[in-house]
Amino acid sequence: MKIKIIVLSVMMAVIIMSLASCGSHTDENEVKRIVEDLVTASYELNDIYFGKGLTFDPEGESTLKDYYPAAESVKYKSTADIKAATEAVFTKEYCDILYEAAFSGFSSYAYSDDEDSSLSVNGKVLARYIDDYDILHVYGEITPVIEKMREYDFDSMTIKKNTESFIDVIVPSMIDGKKDMDIKLSLRNTENGWRLDSPTY
Repeated sequence: MKIKIIVLSVMMAVIIMSLASCGSHTDENEVKRIVEDLVTASYELNDIYFGKGLTFDPEGESTLKDYYPAAESVKYKSTADIKAATEAVFTKEYCDILYEAAFSGFSSYAYSDDEDSSLSVNGKVLARYIDDYDILHVYGEITPVIEKMREYDFDSMTIKKNTESFIDVIVPSMIDGKKDMDIKLSLRNTENGWRLDSPTY
């Protein structure tokens, strides 16, 4: 009799855990809020990494050729500040991609035959941002990679995956107020909360 009770208890526990697992997803309204909040926060970061970049003082003193101190009005005072804002929106893996070009630079030969880019010197794409004497500096000859901001119609968003760890959505987008392509956005649930794992530009 005791064995039967134990077996039944184990079976019930398995069933309950299975049901809990099946129902382990985020409420659809919450998914919409999470996606909209993260995408909205990404707009400023897209401009920092791919757009015009942070404003700088062209008359400011600098020991670095073609780099200028960030303007006093800029809220980011160091590359660490930019990284902190980035990591509040994107996953570590996507952040690493952004950081390589923005803070380290990379070989343009691996990406393009165009060696005449304003960021390229002898095949080396220069970092956009550098800390020098604890002051954030901006490369003065940045050419925006992205000039127009993509907007999203979150009300028409379709949820394709919704688990405890991952969310995939398809969101119609617009550029200059004109309908553009539907964009797939992927999110991952990290130890610090939900983060975008794909670009939004």
